[in-house]
Amino acid sequence: MKVLVSQLKVIGHDPFIADHSLLTPLHFAAGCNMDEAVRYLVSQGADISAMDYHGSTPLHIACVNGSDNAVMSLIRMGAKIDSKTFLGWTPMDLASALQRFSTVKKLILLGSPLASWQGRERSLQEFLLMSPRSKQ
Repeated sequence: MKVLVSQLKVIGHDPFIADHSLLTPLHFAAGCNMDEAVRYLVSQGADISAMDYHGSTPLHIACVNGSDNAVMSLIRMGAKIDSKTFLGWTPMDLASALQRFSTVKKLILLGSPLASWQGRERSLQEFLLMSPRSKQ
């Protein structure tokens, strides 16, 4: 990751640019639990609050995938533990709805408000159907 970021900077390219879904390299690293890459990207200026087209931050993506190490690092580096997607989902809402129990436990220990997803106007299924991965 370090070599890639430095080479992109050398040739004048933005190593933090988002794709067509507004996902950044930090979103991908967080979702894949690439903790060292997450920490490095943030240290080099990646936007820890960047939102994809759902309003999901890298922390939301890490929680969806149960990427516990990335969750811990993102929160310690300043990610908002109570941030909401455009549909009002917090990282805790997503982790609990998807039964990522170890992630839920870590979020509770780090001070997250409890999940509030039950009874939402838009369901988790609807959220997932709108995701870029489901359209491929």
